[in-house]
Amino acid sequence: MPSHLPHGFPVVLFSHGNVSTRVQNTSLLEDLASHGYICVSPDHPHDAAVVAYPDGTQTEFEWDLPEPLDAAGVLAFRTAQVELRAGDLAFCLQQLAHMGAHDTTGPLYRRVDLLRVCVMGHSFGGATAAVAARQMHATAAVLLDAWQWPLGKGSSHLADLDDEDDAVATAMPTHCASVPLPCPSLLFESDAFLGDRDAFCAFNGRMSSAQALASPTCWKVVAHVGHYEYADMSLTAPHFLRASGLLALRAEQLRPFHAYQSRLVRSFLDTHVLGAHGPAWTPPESRFATVCTPAMLAADVAGQGYTPRQRAAMKLLYLQLRRGDYEIWGVRRDLEPGHELPAAIVPVIHTHGYRSLRRLMMQIAKEEEAAAEARGNGHKR
Repeated sequence: MPSHLPHGFPVVLFSHGNVSTRVQNTSLLEDLASHGYICVSPDHPHDAAVVAYPDGTQTEFEWDLPEPLDAAGVLAFRTAQVELRAGDLAFCLQQLAHMGAHDTTGPLYRRVDLLRVCVMGHSFGGATAAVAARQMHATAAVLLDAWQWPLGKGSSHLADLDDEDDAVATAMPTHCASVPLPCPSLLFESDAFLGDRDAFCAFNGRMSSAQALASPTCWKVVAHVGHYEYADMSLTAPHFLRASGLLALRAEQLRPFHAYQSRLVRSFLDTHVLGAHGPAWTPPESRFATVCTPAMLAADVAGQGYTPRQRAAMKLLYLQLRRGDYEIWGVRRDLEPGHELPAAIVPVIHTHGYRSLRRLMMQIAKEEEAAAEARGNGHKR
């Protein structure tokens, strides 16, 4: 790569979420571009909803997961997948380097500053950004509600599982994200990642807290929003996302949140990529988010408790993984056992069999009845 160009523009590499597209955060990237950043957002083939190539061919999202369909097998697949995604970002940076150094007629000739690079991503793209930040020695990283689970193997705190589930539980990472991020980093995290819908989501907040606590210059901001409020789809397809339980804000709050997100990301990058605001930068408090203190992060990492719904969801998924009947399903965040199934269950990726969903409802009810009985016995004493 060429040496530092004193008048070059810094680079932002963006990675989209699973079953999404490179244009999912256009408004955020256009805002950054208007303030002097070169923004690059590639499609990840087989992870994007669809990729159209110049020759007219297309590659669609790969729905099938490879064998073995157990927790360890799925984890190995996702870990390899996030490495491929990080390779996509590295390839983009290589192409920028070539255009900046050799494409004398192009708009980027001698205008790319390869010593000031931020990696950014949403959901699975957030995990991609974490891996890419370590591999390419990035200047800064921004993780928008990153899916932490694919980042690697870690210890387990699933003491509430049955003994027969131990082998599967050890494959589920709970602190694998605690490898430090090597650059100043800003982590956005929703109150509950995808509503803590299954075993691959329930640990997300704890893992991001471990990541923030382990990293020397890192801020975690807990946003009171749903998973897709970070992306433009919340503005372009709000009715579908709201029906799927994936939005938390009212319609009139969406644009103000996007404005807040853009301002915060740009302020962070201006400080830690451009060096414009000095080293004392901290995220400001907002009605949309809470800035986590080190004490809050430590308490989150040390926490052991899971809700009855999370335990029921995790146990169900372990059963499915063991017998090879892998399913992806979702439950409303405000689910109550008394709800009728059609009203309580919403699809996340597929609509699945009534039998599995009925079993989940029965497990949730059983967990909550046992908890209520335990509370009642405690009061009697």
